[in-house]
Amino acid sequence: QALKLPESVAGLEIDPLLFLHRVEEGSPYQPLSRFPSTNQDITFKLPADATYAELGAVVETALQAAAKQHGYVTKLGLLDIYQKDKANKHFSFRITLTHHDRTLVTEEVNKLLDEIAEAVKTKLKAVRL
Repeated sequence: QALKLPESVAGLEIDPLLFLHRVEEGSPYQPLSRFPSTNQDITFKLPADATYAELGAVVETALQAAAKQHGYVTKLGLLDIYQKDKANKHFSFRITLTHHDRTLVTEEVNKLLDEIAEAVKTKLKAVRL
């Protein structure tokens, strides 16, 4: 009460020795990039019987292949699944890209999105909107 904290307060405790031990073991920790990230949204139109699992796996595989080849740090998230009629579904994803050595330029980000779209078109016959 003397600290005048609100009713709902959360606490966090970090064991620095455990943290250092994990880093020494070669954990996948990477420091944050000095360069800005970019977010890009991409939407695909598929038949109504298509599933998020199918599409997500193809998009993730293509994204990870590009990340490995070009040194990107990536994050993929589903934004929306929209179905106006019974024939088609639209799946929207947000892709976050970062590079640790440089700022990404529009041309290379667009090229990556085109590669992902081509992989999805080839495997699932999806249309990029």
